[in-house]
Amino acid sequence: MGGPTNRPKHRPSEVASYRPTTTLLLAAPHCSHTVAAGFKDSPLTGGWSPERARDDARRRLRMAQAITPGVTDKRLPSLHSLVISDHLSTPECREHVAVLIAHIKSNGPIVVNCSCIEVAAVCVVKSMCLRYGLDIQIDYADRTSHDQIQKIETHSQDYFDFVIAANAPIFLRPEALNNYVGLFECHCERQFVFRKKGKTYGRSSLVFVHRESAAEEQYRAKVGIPEGVSAEAVDRLEDVRFAADHLEAGEMLITWNPVAHALRRNTSLEVLCDSEYRVWASLFCHRRWREPSLLSACNAFSLLFQNEWKQCASNLSYSLAILSTDSPFMSALARGATVDI
Repeated sequence: MGGPTNRPKHRPSEVASYRPTTTLLLAAPHCSHTVAAGFKDSPLTGGWSPERARDDARRRLRMAQAITPGVTDKRLPSLHSLVISDHLSTPECREHVAVLIAHIKSNGPIVVNCSCIEVAAVCVVKSMCLRYGLDIQIDYADRTSHDQIQKIETHSQDYFDFVIAANAPIFLRPEALNNYVGLFECHCERQFVFRKKGKTYGRSSLVFVHRESAAEEQYRAKVGIPEGVSAEAVDRLEDVRFAADHLEAGEMLITWNPVAHALRRNTSLEVLCDSEYRVWASLFCHRRWREPSLLSACNAFSLLFQNEWKQCASNLSYSLAILSTDSPFMSALARGATVDI
């Protein structure tokens, strides 16, 4: 009970191989923009109170009919009593680090799953490894939270210790990540509705929506979506970019940063007024980490993660250096921004 079961202590990296300098240069602006935005819109850095973040995230899920009012869902982030308001003191950090080191010695490395577009979260986990010498393996190969959740369910819902993901692809599927417990909201990202400029000549409006993603959440919530618009679902990030490149006049596409950041360079597209939508991402732990034998280690990871988030947010040049010198990550981010697909 409590410890990891049926899981190898080491696993070959699933990070995609990287391409040379051109890809990295293309990814750099998206990295800088996304990491700054990620740290800013967060209850961990004071941009939001934990209570306001929780209420806003749940309200959006209710609007999309992804959760039912009054029905308990353990996947919903709820441990706001653990959200810290100030930096941990050095003795407090040492105490939490010692707990995690003891856990790692007994159970092997901590394994975290986080999509590459959750740039701030990837930075925080990498910084925890560098600053404290913790053996944490991070899988950031997936380009969207939708792909991320599919991988977890395909491989094993018991392999990853912690998952950082957008709420939408989890709660739009009642069975997704049922072995995981929500801890707290990390931050919100911005999402937009893009429309192809030009005359429609009376054609009915159409919006392309990435299935079981934050885009579907926004469409179902009817935020920033003109009346009478019908949806056409797409299943892959490649299809999102293909749709963006082949929209007819008046057709629309819902997408998130860093893809949205890249699409703003397309002068044939316009962002609809009032279509900006907040997409919340949260930290989840495997349910075994909430059992008594692992609870102190879970709390230690949670508190160190929050503290490192504050440290990285206060020193963006340090954060960008951590990420930009990791060529596999920058290549993954380029694909996540659909710069290199």
